[in-house]
Amino acid sequence: MLSQVIRKSETHVNWCEDNNFIFEKDDFILGAVFDGCSTATNSEFSSKALSLIFQKIVADENMYQSLLSNTKVLDTFDDERKEENITKTYKAFIHEVAIKMASIKSLLGLGELDLLSTIIFFFYDKNNENLFVAFIGDGVLFYKGEDGQFCTIENNQDNTPSYLGYYIMNSVPSKDAFLDWTAKFFIKNVKDFSICSDGIFAFRYKIDPDGLELKDPVKFLTQDDSFTHLKTGLERKVNILKNEGWKLEDDLTVIRYKKQEKQ
Repeated sequence: MLSQVIRKSETHVNWCEDNNFIFEKDDFILGAVFDGCSTATNSEFSSKALSLIFQKIVADENMYQSLLSNTKVLDTFDDERKEENITKTYKAFIHEVAIKMASIKSLLGLGELDLLSTIIFFFYDKNNENLFVAFIGDGVLFYKGEDGQFCTIENNQDNTPSYLGYYIMNSVPSKDAFLDWTAKFFIKNVKDFSICSDGIFAFRYKIDPDGLELKDPVKFLTQDDSFTHLKTGLERKVNILKNEGWKLEDDLTVIRYKKQEKQ
């Protein structure tokens, strides 16, 4: 079951700087998590614009077929050149995102500080249970390994991420180098994973209800099995944490997929 939650920090008065995108079909999930830079200009705009651009790309049948179907992306994990093939699809997709973002920049007369948002791009093959994740900036991946233990991959760039805005402002020859440099992971046999903005680590405890056994917010959202059969599961869990007295000090986005075992 696929579940998602976006929640505004209690320290942000008006806007949530996070956003996400999910495109789910019977055999795969294509998605992304976006986190606008707090020190940039209108950071909520950059993350929202990226989510709308992703929607536009998959809504364009010709473009969608070109980027996904024609590259036979679902076969790439079984190909000897799997890393080359899936990376080619990822780069083509982000190239298209950058073209559209550059068009918005030109149309609205925006500067570099208007375009700063991280991207965690992921593609999941449901049938073969294979996961590809690429980080453009900060973010976190949690997944259950083949041994049944949960693993964490944190792409922490010390609050100085390589944003897509830099990619757009650079000359064309540097773009491939930029995407080659981004952190990419190919993981097989995954049935449970979470893609998160770095807000996942921003829970702080502010109340002490007597006799209450406190949950670990990170493990509760990304590893605990309760409510994972519901699309609203993550929303419920964040509400439970809030009722326990946990305060969120940064905007949070979590996308979690847990394969449901057949009864």
